[in-house]
Parts: sequence; structure tokens; C-alpha cells
Amino acid sequence: MKYVRFACMSCYYLCDRVECEPMLQADSKVQELLRLARYHHMLPNRQAELDLNSTPRCGMSYVRGYLIVANPYSEDKTRKFNSVELLLPSVAGGVAGGDGYCHLQHQQPPQYHLVRIAKLPLSLYMPGVVVTGSNQLLLAGGTQKKISVRGSVTCDGVSNQLHSAQTDVSNSWTWQSLARMALPRTQFLFVLVDQAVYAVGGFTGQEVTDQVEKFCLQSLVWRSVAPLPQPLRCATGHAYRGRLYTFGGENARGEIVNVCYR
Repeated sequence: MKYVRFACMSCYYLCDRVECEPMLQADSKVQELLRLARYHHMLPNRQAELDLNSTPRCGMSYVRGYLIVANPYSEDKTRKFNSVELLLPSVAGGVAGGDGYCHLQHQQPPQYHLVRIAKLPLSLYMPGVVVTGSNQLLLAGGTQKKISVRGSVTCDGVSNQLHSAQTDVSNSWTWQSLARMALPRTQFLFVLVDQAVYAVGGFTGQEVTDQVEKFCLQSLVWRSVAPLPQPLRCATGHAYRGRLYTFGGENARGEIVNVCYR
């Protein structure tokens, strides 16, 4: 049963047909898998925490890539800071998918190419980006950039804007403006924790801040929550079982710290 992809099943089929099967009810290990599968459907923003195989089978056509947002190192000057790109593996001159993807896993090293799939509403450097379990991409803050016709880049302040878009591989993303943060932020930690996203610390354009804001995905409202013990920027973090953890960062004195906060 460990090879059955319960997470890929319809949640209705899982509850109506699979869970009530007497043979499965007698097996404690299968019951644990079914419990995780229920959580997979009930708590979409925690799917990354669940040890479930949700990868399509090799015979199914699919593509696994890496989403790159506001790439400052793009060789194309017109795409710097303002694009959403997908880094895809290439197989025999095409895009990997289905059996081709399985074959790619045995090649050393694989070849990749970039596909531009959307344009950002602003040209930004180091914005905060998260993707929810319902495939909604949230883009917040960042240093605004202006790019001239000749390719020169200048800074235009720090943004406090929040935008959202539904992620699909097309060139027709529709960006929606949501409520603004109380503070402009760049180089900050932006983390999804269940039904909310947190903007933690960062640089406001004038100072490194310790302020933390919480955006509720249901009410679409920002509110301030408990600040960090010290101002930090460029920290990293992770959400686990409803808790937010921050690691490292640079304090207001320019020192790299090795602390962890929860």
C-alpha cells in the first residue's frame, strides 16, 4: 500500500470508498497513511510537511521545474527584475515530460532552459514570494527598480505593495492588488503559516526593522503582531505545524547572527 498515491485521489473517493473498506480498516499502517491523506486535502498549506508521494506516475505527462521570480541575473536586460520564469529540463531538444522525464533522471548532468511565463506588475529586487496550497502566488515588498531603454538600472524606493496571481503555465497571469503593508520592506522574510502570511523584519529603505506583520488570507487584512527580539534583514525561515521559525540574518549593526527564533 505504500506505493498507492492516496494524495492524488479525489478527497470524496477517499472518504466514501477507500476509508470504509474493511480490509484497510484492520491495518494500522494503512490507517496512518489515510490520516495523512486526509490532512493533505484538509490542510493544503501544510502539504509540504506531509510525507506523502504526490508525484504523478512515470507514464503520465508532467513537467517539474523551478519557478524564478524577479531574477536580477537575467542575461536579457528587459527581463531583469520584472519576470516570472520557469526553469525546465530539456530532453532531446524538447521539454521533459512523461517517460522523457524518467529518462532524464539518469542523465549526468541534465540540461535546462528558461521559459518566461508572466510579467510582474513592478520591477523588483528581493521581494517576498510565497505560493499557497491553492496555487496562489503572493508577491510583496522589494526594492523598486527603473530600467531605461539603454538598460541602466536605478532604484525607486522600497515597496509596501502586495499582489496576487493564480499560477498556471501561461502568459496571461492576472495580477490583483491587495492591501498594502504598514511598512515598506525589502530583504525581509515572507512565510506562509496555515491561513496567513507573515512579513518579518527587513529593510525599510531607512533602517533595519524588527516589526512583523500578518496578512490573513481569509479577511485579506494586515495586522501587526509581536516584533522580533532584534531588528533583522536577510533572515531565512520555515513554518512547521502552525509555528514560524526564523534563522540567522543581519542585524542593524551589520553583524551576521546565528540565532533561531520561534
